[in-house]
Amino acid sequence: MITNRKRIDKEISTPDLRKEIRSQLAVSVELSIFNLNGNLVTERATTLDISENGCRIATTFPLVQGDVLNIALTEPHNTGLVQLRARWFEVMWTDKKTSPKTVGIKQLSGDSLWRLI
Repeated sequence: MITNRKRIDKEISTPDLRKEIRSQLAVSVELSIFNLNGNLVTERATTLDISENGCRIATTFPLVQGDVLNIALTEPHNTGLVQLRARWFEVMWTDKKTSPKTVGIKQLSGDSLWRLI
């Protein structure tokens, strides 16, 4: 049996920084943010996974850590965008290596947007 002792030691000594359980649910959402010109721009997207107060999502927006955006739940197969409810989120991290960019966002206040966890 071959083992990688350094990797095992690192995994044992590295604490899990996540405080919430993630669920791999694809939820239809609309992202809204003000661009550099002060115009409100929106994008339809689907979550990659969600937790009680956050999610991971892929977006074409040029987001950076600290940006604040609005996320609204929408009906998945509706041609007219019907917003069911919305919350404000902050970008906690971005992965610039992916295209579209993957971002992790955390809800700023209020009860959970998802209400399913």
